[in-house]
Amino acid sequence: NMDYYISGNLTEPLQEAQAQYSERLVMVDGTGFCFNYNIQKAEASIKFERKSLRISEKAVVFISGANTYKIIPELRDTWAKIIAAVPNSVLVLYPFGNTWSGAYVKQPFINKMSAIFDKYGIDRDRLILLDTLANREDVKAVLQLADVYLDSYPYAGANSTVDPLEVGLPTVVRDGNNLRSRQGAAILRDIQLFDLIADSEESYINLSVALGNNAQLRKEKRDEIEQKMQQPRFLDSGAYSA
Repeated sequence: NMDYYISGNLTEPLQEAQAQYSERLVMVDGTGFCFNYNIQKAEASIKFERKSLRISEKAVVFISGANTYKIIPELRDTWAKIIAAVPNSVLVLYPFGNTWSGAYVKQPFINKMSAIFDKYGIDRDRLILLDTLANREDVKAVLQLADVYLDSYPYAGANSTVDPLEVGLPTVVRDGNNLRSRQGAAILRDIQLFDLIADSEESYINLSVALGNNAQLRKEKRDEIEQKMQQPRFLDSGAYSA
């Protein structure tokens, strides 16, 4: 029943975008989406520390808030390759987001994640799965304990990619050929963080491993993200609506 779909020129593959829609596609400059979190402000309900999550202070923490429905077998495999390649690293996931579902059958997902770690000879203690977090402030409190954020693919994050950027966390995304696969990349393009956008599994893994193994590189990216997140267009709802 819709006539038009509004998207952004940083999110759509320009040469073939219209062919992916039954609606008439209208593109605005930028990502084509915008968020206003001010109406959702809440205090963090839990104080997170590495010690309470059984994470060493010396560990390299990879983290993702991608929903369990996005974490397909190929993505589980990719993430396991990264953890296997970075000594003393752990993977923290909070995949049971309450914006997707009010109830999850969690054990099958836990079993699959454990099985992929077994496949690559990774100790299961290096996988940490968190329960549903109450609000965005809890999410950001967890993110502040991490070193590298891993976006999902082929269904990339939008809200879940903004969260790590707001706390200055180096964020690795993979580009694709449709809106769902380009949301994270569009966000990074909009703030000109092009070197954190991968175009294949190999480049996604290589970039993640490079960040995991190089603390100085992580610091440089943190500083750059903090500077470029001062006034991003995708958080300026006044300018977007105009």
